[in-house]
Amino acid sequence: MRNSLISLLALFLGFAGVLGADTPPLTLEEVIAAARFDDEQRADLLAGKIVTRDFDEGSDKEMAILLALKAPLPLSEAMEAWRDVRVLDADEDLLAVGRIEPDQDAMEALAKIAFTAEEGDEIRGLLEAEPGSDFNLSKEEIGRFTSLAKGVSTGGCDRDAACRSKVNAAYRTVLAERLEAYRKGGLQAVANYARSRNKVADPRQELRLAAEQMPLLRQRAPEIYRAWLEYPKAQPEGSHHQFLWLKRNVEGRPTFVLTHRAVYETEGALFSAERHFYVGQFYNSLQMASYTTSLGPDSLYLLLNRTSTDLVGGFGSSAKKMVGRSKVRKALVGTFERLLADLQ
Repeated sequence: MRNSLISLLALFLGFAGVLGADTPPLTLEEVIAAARFDDEQRADLLAGKIVTRDFDEGSDKEMAILLALKAPLPLSEAMEAWRDVRVLDADEDLLAVGRIEPDQDAMEALAKIAFTAEEGDEIRGLLEAEPGSDFNLSKEEIGRFTSLAKGVSTGGCDRDAACRSKVNAAYRTVLAERLEAYRKGGLQAVANYARSRNKVADPRQELRLAAEQMPLLRQRAPEIYRAWLEYPKAQPEGSHHQFLWLKRNVEGRPTFVLTHRAVYETEGALFSAERHFYVGQFYNSLQMASYTTSLGPDSLYLLLNRTSTDLVGGFGSSAKKMVGRSKVRKALVGTFERLLADLQ
């Protein structure tokens, strides 16, 4: 399993070398070379600074950012930090979070999800939802709110507690159905988002593409590749899973996100991955893959974030991606700066 994780890191960073069954762990210099860090970035990383760079992208909708840092905690504590979801403590855009237990009823797990009276724009927007980019909803889910709107006063629903409760209940049902579908069927069960002019956004395919950009992993560590790509099938021994719901401020709007986190633990290394398989608005999907290994008393942490959104695709994609990557990088660096400050 350790060699599998070494292969995974090599793949994760685009490492082109040939890996054999007895390949020793990658050295720090090999990691830096594989990440294509220059001398200045190498010096910054060793000095404890957060280093980032753009990375290879799989589509015109995808933005990929690589982040690396030296964290002042041993590998054993890094695992605990993963279990405690400590990174969320440093997310300044996080409004609320809930843990979802493995066998917990979906509606029960999401019972606290709701837009408040102060978030009335979201309530009104759901009642007026139609195919487009305002909300990430399937055609069938939009139909649910269209039917609901026929029986309520849409103009004042946000100020009416009973009406607001109905809309929130309908939205919780949407999220519960998506959660249950994913837990049972994995990526294959992720529904599309309806867009204007009869188009759709396909988070299922976006997340599959993000996972499939691992050819070396597929060749050298098929058990880990299958575990992440084919969840809930083929989960190897030593894997751990978490589900969370998040309420985040995304571009000034309260946004609910359903998140699946997995970690594959071995002696001396951790590989973890996270996917946002439902996002309320703005971006379609997100995958983060990270590798953590020992660096003396510290840990070397590498994270590859792949965010997919319709807003950077199509005409002018390059310019829009430049702006989008800048926002993603700023958010990632800010979160990890605050996390490092808490650790020190």
